[in-house]
Amino acid sequence: MNIALLLGCLRSKLLTFRASERGNIMITFALAAVPMIGMVGAAVDYSRGNSARVAIQSAIDATGLILSKEASTLTAEQLTQKANSIFLSQFNRPEVTNIVIVPTLTTPTPSSHKLTLNVTGKLPTEFTKFLGVQQMDLGVSTEIVWGVKKLELALALDVTGSMASNNKIDELKKAAKSLLTTLKKAAKSDGDVKIAIVPFNVNVNVNSSNSNAAWLDWSKWSGEPEVMANWIANNATTWSRTGPSSTCPFTNSIHGFRCSNGPAHRLNDSTISTIPSTGANAGLICPSRDNGDRSTAASGLLDNSYHNGCYTSVEKLPVDWYTVATGSSASCGSNPNCSCSGSGSSRVCRQRTYTHTWRPRPKTAWNGCVRDRNQIYDVQNVAPAFAWSNVQRTNTDGVLEGYVTANAPQTADAFQPFQHFSCPAASLPLTFDWTALNNKIDELAPLGATNVTIGLTWAFHALTASAPLNNAAAPNPGLDKVIILLTDGDNTQNRWSDTQSPIDARTEQVCANVKAANIKLYTIRVIDGNAALLRACATSPSMYYNVQNAADLNAVFTTIAQSLANLRVAK
Repeated sequence: MNIALLLGCLRSKLLTFRASERGNIMITFALAAVPMIGMVGAAVDYSRGNSARVAIQSAIDATGLILSKEASTLTAEQLTQKANSIFLSQFNRPEVTNIVIVPTLTTPTPSSHKLTLNVTGKLPTEFTKFLGVQQMDLGVSTEIVWGVKKLELALALDVTGSMASNNKIDELKKAAKSLLTTLKKAAKSDGDVKIAIVPFNVNVNVNSSNSNAAWLDWSKWSGEPEVMANWIANNATTWSRTGPSSTCPFTNSIHGFRCSNGPAHRLNDSTISTIPSTGANAGLICPSRDNGDRSTAASGLLDNSYHNGCYTSVEKLPVDWYTVATGSSASCGSNPNCSCSGSGSSRVCRQRTYTHTWRPRPKTAWNGCVRDRNQIYDVQNVAPAFAWSNVQRTNTDGVLEGYVTANAPQTADAFQPFQHFSCPAASLPLTFDWTALNNKIDELAPLGATNVTIGLTWAFHALTASAPLNNAAAPNPGLDKVIILLTDGDNTQNRWSDTQSPIDARTEQVCANVKAANIKLYTIRVIDGNAALLRACATSPSMYYNVQNAADLNAVFTTIAQSLANLRVAK
């Protein structure tokens, strides 16, 4: 109510009373006027005080919301200074004096913060000061609670040979580094954001430093290659006569491989026509890199894989040599390692024969590559089951020394080292080492065929608390787990097939399993690839991106990064 209007009303009433001829009316009114005027004045001051409180509340609420964006990075002194500065810029009531703001920052949970702001002030009274009340005490508080969820993110990145075209690999590197920059800024403290990088082609590199990991099954690596055993069984005579100086019995056109001058590996891809007879590799029969033998389905596709060892050649006693010819005209002909003795009808030409033992390369030669796990485990993130068993113990040359009892994984669900020519850069498990993450992006190089299933599955492993990687956190309300899957082509090859549809079926399965585990899944198709598969794989249609120009990758990664980095403030 307007104070002048109120006083005018009271003056009018007093004049009316004064006009009365009965004297006791004036006396009675005088006695009643004091409390009446006090009550009206109190109401006026109360209204003024309430208005001031509303203004303070509005200003302190705004202060809390603004301050919450940086509160966790400020010292107590800085927090108080900032709170006062922001509040005074929001509050314009000069009649309120002695303003004191006390901010308190707490962390109710590891993933949340609470900012409490208490404000006090004084408002001089207009009427009640005549009753001895000089000022009103004002007190207001607000709480701002916000959750900065921790983030575990796995990048499953296609680095197949087709990524070399249309500048895709270079644009991917730019976009991925931009995402790292955004998320680094969003992290309020170390560990708030952790990222894993899983480059993939037909296989995944889990890093050779894991060679002693319990979840690896080395039986396929150490054992005689099945394709070789099958060939030997069908060519026993030729094989028994193969030794130093013999012609290599293998041809690419028939077997998928030839002979190399030592254990085949990426730095030793040369082939030879004759088994070495001198030097460190004398008598070693070493299969070269396999270019794609498919003679046994059980052994899977062997394109560009290495057989991880050599056969030794140990000469048998002469009595066991192979007789090439007898009689006076007997000769060795073109047979190597052959000699003749005797004369006339007693003349005998014999070719040396050999026993052969498979000698695997030591685990230290492994390049870190693994192939698809046995089905159905190839699309799951369950840890291998372990059982006590006798395990071979070999020396550094791969020679069997004996057996030890160890807790070994069941062969059916373990991970199998698989030496592959096109092994991608090693995966990087979850980390907040931003230098290591950027360096890993620099290592990406295009090579090999496409197997989306194994890339997504290992991203799944990277976000799982159990074996094989063991460095992810258990699911909790304060943690987001996210995968970004990027590919530029159709599935072309996995362990069992080079036909797209059965490989797509495996990808569909791992997509379903990832989403069932409440992991958010973004998918990005770059120019080529199965759009329907990738769209259905994403958590929602809005989380699928169809990129038609590699230069647009940066905008897509920026959009995703900003979404992941959002500060969620809840009052």
